[in-house]
Amino acid sequence: MRKDFAGQPETLLELKTVLARVYHELGMYEEMEGMAGEVLELSRSNHTEPDAAISSALCLLADALMHQHKLEDAEKLSRQALEMQRKLAGEAMPALFNPLNTLGVVLQREGKLDEAEDTFREALKIKGLEGDSPERAALLENIAHVNRDKHQLQSAEKLFEEVLVMRRKVLSEDHQDVATSLHNLARVLYDEERYPEAKNLFEEAVARRRQSLGDEHPSVATSVHGLGLVLEAQESWPEAEQQFREALVIRRKHYGKGHPAVSESLTNLVNVLRQQGKSADMEALMENTRE
Repeated sequence: MRKDFAGQPETLLELKTVLARVYHELGMYEEMEGMAGEVLELSRSNHTEPDAAISSALCLLADALMHQHKLEDAEKLSRQALEMQRKLAGEAMPALFNPLNTLGVVLQREGKLDEAEDTFREALKIKGLEGDSPERAALLENIAHVNRDKHQLQSAEKLFEEVLVMRRKVLSEDHQDVATSLHNLARVLYDEERYPEAKNLFEEAVARRRQSLGDEHPSVATSVHGLGLVLEAQESWPEAEQQFREALVIRRKHYGKGHPAVSESLTNLVNVLRQQGKSADMEALMENTRE
């Protein structure tokens, strides 16, 4: 690819950035990491630090690492990106949104909830993020995730509902962010033990994600797993088993056997098999896990 774009380093950089983002949309996070690493290398060869292109590349690589649960490395890169962008833009500038949001998500996944919320709220103060902008919706959604992790379920539900209304106002109904909002609201309704409402929203999220992403995308697995949780809580064992098996297959394909998401689906599947007295299936499942 470098030979094809000799003398056009910025065009090559843009192309590799697009490819990394395509891998993200496809849920191919290992491939995304490799391409994002190339973007960072190329950015550093084309620009002198501090530079906005390098900061953006650091965020891109951090995102790829975060999705593979490489959280310590992701946090380090996110902080580098934020520090670099502060040097370039000062405070309360739109360019700070990406590194602040990326860092906040990493911190939330690490369980550093207070620091994550502070980071998201700092980003909310950026000029130009008023109204129904996609950036503001993303930040409110991330604060809602933190509230849910803190077991502040009513606050989380209110924010998830607000984001869903915002997105339906400015996006088409088949937009992936609308499906994400449906999933998030379903998850907090499940936490509140409002199972019929949660089931309806999970089913809608699964249908929308299948239609736009295909059957084997990790986001489909996330919503399928959520639907399985509701069915498990309702003691609909065969139906829950079907959902957890599907989620497990997709997650193993994308993440490998050691990822927390794989362990999550495996744990729930083992439980519903135990509830049905399917000892042979449990043994086969565990044997397959050891291989």
